[in-house]
This record gives sequence, C-alpha cells and structure tokens, in this order.
Amino acid sequence: MPKTASRVKYWSLAKAHTSVILTVKTLSIIIALISIVAYGLWDHLPAVDPSDYFLFSDQERVWGLPHFWNVFSNVVFLYVSLFGFFLFIKNYHAYDLGLWESFLLLNISIFVTCWGSSYFHLSPSPQTLLWDRLPIAVGFASLFSFIFADRVTDRYVRVMLPVLGALAVATVLCIDAGPKDLRPYIILQFGSLLACLYLIFFFRDGRLSNKLLILSFLMYALAKVCEMFDHTIFDYFFMSGHTLKHFLAGISVLLVNVAASKVHLKIKTQRIL
Repeated sequence: MPKTASRVKYWSLAKAHTSVILTVKTLSIIIALISIVAYGLWDHLPAVDPSDYFLFSDQERVWGLPHFWNVFSNVVFLYVSLFGFFLFIKNYHAYDLGLWESFLLLNISIFVTCWGSSYFHLSPSPQTLLWDRLPIAVGFASLFSFIFADRVTDRYVRVMLPVLGALAVATVLCIDAGPKDLRPYIILQFGSLLACLYLIFFFRDGRLSNKLLILSFLMYALAKVCEMFDHTIFDYFFMSGHTLKHFLAGISVLLVNVAASKVHLKIKTQRIL
C-alpha cells in the first residue's frame, strides 16, 4: 500500500475513533443532565392534562369553522415548513448528510403539525390531541439531532435519528394508549431543549448562528407563556393566548430555518466528522 494511502486510512480511523469518544461522552453528559432534572421534577409534573385543558378562550366560529383562529393560525407552520423544503431542494448538496436529514425531518414534522393541530382544534379532545402531539414530539427529537450534527458530529446521526424519533413517538403513546402519563412527553420536549442549549453553549464551534438559535428558543418560551395565559391574554387583547402561541412557535422554527439558510454548511476539513 502506498504511503499516502496508508496515511489517509490512518487519519480516517483516527478521526472515527475520536468521533466515537466525543459522541459517547456528549450523549452521556446530556442523558445524565436530563435524568437529574427529570428526577427532581418528576413528582411536580402533571401526569394528566388539566380538566379545563380543552376549554380554549377563543370559541369564535367563522365561515362555519369552530375555534376558527386557533385552527387558522396553524397556517404559519405550513409556510415555515415549505420554506424548509425550499432550502432542502436548493442547498442539500452543501449539507452534511446526517445534518440535512435531521433538518428535513424537522420540517416534515412541522408540516404535519399544521394539519394535526388544525384537526385537534376543530374538535378538541384527547383523541384528536394525539395527532397534534405526535409530530411535535418528532420535531423536538429531530431538532436535537440537527444541532448535535452541527456542533458535535454528523457521523452517527443517521443511526441516532430513528432511535430518537421512535422514543418521541413512544412518549406520546404513553398518554394515549399506554399508562396515561403525560410526564414522559413533557420531559422529552423540555429535555430536548435543555440538551440543545447545552450543545449551543458548550460546543460553540458550529456553523449555525448562536444568536438565531437562542432567539428561537426564547420565542418558543414566550409561546408557552402565551399558552399558559390563554384566557387572560384574550381578555385584554384581540387575539387569544393560544392563537399567539401558534404564531410564536412558528416564528421559533422559522428562526432555525433562517439559521440554516444564512450559513454555508460546507464540511470543514478541520472539524471532526
């Protein structure tokens, strides 16, 4: 074997070995962090939805559609996901494979959320809520996978992504068909955000804008606040808190897509692949 080929092979094996260590170390820290937080909060988290969860403040019927604004506001998810699909078609050749697959799944989940959430708000019930939560759960799993591929390595994302997706689906089925426990879904959602923040702050040598990602998470936090104060906001504003939540959550995902579009995601030879 020529010396040059031997060196290339040795360098590839060395990078792969380093990548394995980094992946295992990072995932171990993230799992430990989420486990500690989950253990501390488990008894304080709601195991079931509140009895008034389905009594949204805006009951207006427009064009024969009940809860019109809660339904119509989901259109923001449609437009944001279409923008994500446009980025895929235009720039897929510039993305690491695992990174791009995670990004694509994120936008597919947002696209499905548009229809699942609309279906739920047309007739709010535990049965229709399943179709709202399923794509949201997958979206959080793919968001973590997307940022992990950018900040750590994309080498194992193609294996990690379906595992995370299956775990996300399982947390929703725990509510609908399993032990009827809401807490795994809550931990998945906020644990994913916690893991993403860990990657953003401790792995700063990424290609996605920290400012846009952090702003995205702040917008989602504001969306959750609006959801909590649905009735109060509707009393003092022309729009309900839940409707505002949809718009703010859509903007949150839009900022992630903008971060992907503004940065050239060409593989950097000096980074661990």
